[in-house]
Amino acid sequence: ESFMNKPIVQKLTDVYQGGDNIWKIYSDKFYQSALQPAIKNLDDVKDWYRTVAKQEYIPNNPLTGQTKSLDEAVKDISAYLVTNTIPTYSKVPQVIKNIRALPFGNFVAFPAEILRTSSNLLALGARELTSTNPFIRQMGARRLIGTAATFGGVGTIVQQTAQAITGVGQDTMDSFQRSFAPEYQKNSTLIPLTKPDENGKFKYVNFSYSNPYNSILQPINAVLKSYGDGTLNKDSVDTIVLNSLFGNPIGREERLAGFFFNGIDCFDWSEKAFLSVNDPPTSY
Repeated sequence: ESFMNKPIVQKLTDVYQGGDNIWKIYSDKFYQSALQPAIKNLDDVKDWYRTVAKQEYIPNNPLTGQTKSLDEAVKDISAYLVTNTIPTYSKVPQVIKNIRALPFGNFVAFPAEILRTSSNLLALGARELTSTNPFIRQMGARRLIGTAATFGGVGTIVQQTAQAITGVGQDTMDSFQRSFAPEYQKNSTLIPLTKPDENGKFKYVNFSYSNPYNSILQPINAVLKSYGDGTLNKDSVDTIVLNSLFGNPIGREERLAGFFFNGIDCFDWSEKAFLSVNDPPTSY
């Protein structure tokens, strides 16, 4: 205890905590700037809360009782977004705090926050896509596409390289996933391994099995596909998000594995990872 109270240790602690806070400050400024063209009046504020936060806007300051100005309302929205999209360890639930006291396992507070914020990124982005405000819809599209690009960049590079080598293009893979792939591979990143033979058959690997960020990539893909086919709306958005996150038992296992395992799996590639397309049309 006396060691932790030393001035140099306290200063180092402040510097360490400041590394987290600086990104929160940056994000707050970014969100306020992005919201300026979208939130022009209190009706826009109320619509944002109903559509994105799924709650009613409280117009009065709880401390002073006075009506909030438009600028204060924008700051409140920004604070909501920062708290729900940036790791905030004060948000770690008590059960995770209890796990931290155990003498084994990973640094569970970090994956717990990644789980919380990644799920929030998905839910917020999906709800923003259903907004009648075009600026909010743009924010939702950027949020989902940016998250998918950040988490799925490696998979995209591997996929495109394999497609160039094998000649199995993205249109072919999309058609296969849409019409013939097993349900649990509909939103996966599939990598072609061989050129189509004389019968149109080829082999592929499900790259999502080895991608540590797959548990958020697949739900994002599912939401974007729902938006593309017109089924994503204010009434269906939360059901679609929940189903994309927890509707697949494989997805549930992947999202919980980070608390107990190091992300390295033993996998029987010869029997499970390499699958042959048996009876599709000759184009496959």
